[in-house]
Amino acid sequence: NPQLADEAVSMAKGHIAVLFLGLPDIMESEGYDRTSTALPADQVDLLRRVGEVAIHTVVVLSNGSSISVSEWDHDADAILECWLGGQASGSGAVDVLTGKVNPSGHLAETIAVELSDIPAQLNFPGEFQHVHYGEGRYIGYRGLDATNRPVAYPFGHGLSYTNFAYSSLDLAICPVAKSTGQDTPVLTVTFTVSNTGDRAGAAVPQVYPGFPNTTIDRCVRELKAFRRVELEPGQRQTVTVALTRRDLSYWDILPHPLRSYAVGSI
Repeated sequence: NPQLADEAVSMAKGHIAVLFLGLPDIMESEGYDRTSTALPADQVDLLRRVGEVAIHTVVVLSNGSSISVSEWDHDADAILECWLGGQASGSGAVDVLTGKVNPSGHLAETIAVELSDIPAQLNFPGEFQHVHYGEGRYIGYRGLDATNRPVAYPFGHGLSYTNFAYSSLDLAICPVAKSTGQDTPVLTVTFTVSNTGDRAGAAVPQVYPGFPNTTIDRCVRELKAFRRVELEPGQRQTVTVALTRRDLSYWDILPHPLRSYAVGSI
């Protein structure tokens, strides 16, 4: 409604504006595939107009899966992603926006710059009413890492009203032998997390092993562990993450002796 849009722009002038944007019902469903990851054009235009007159502009998103932000995130000072938050999403958003709750969520999927950057698009929408899921293990951030594509916001990204610092990284490696059990720790990662801000908050450090010299097809890096660490201002904590042989293994259906020996090797 152009009249309502004009009214919103007028009310936002000289104030902090909060825009609740997202995907309407008709744009997403379990019964059909979306053909775009963009916000509706009228929402993007409203954000641009409000951003030109407001002191600060905050976007609160409601959407069932990721939407592209590269077209408009420069017009927003902050973005709060609520996904489909359910009945309590309104009160939850208010708690975060007013500072009653310090947000600590992290993205469970990558926000790509362009839909065409995602490897699955090579096989979509398929042909003869069939879609071949040909990307295999290179789905999500694994595929974007392999193709070295830039992203808007990476898998695992998340902000907070405080700041965290990481230091004193140490790795302890246990050599793998044929007798090493699958659930035996073979790589122990130790580091220190510090809350360097002035508010209590939760950090979520993540561990991504990579296999740069492997002779088999492995992803550039894969999330294997994460921890939630709640810290008061100025507090620090030593975190230890142990990865087992199973964590570093891969699945291979070929009964080749060299390949079976390579399973779980570091």
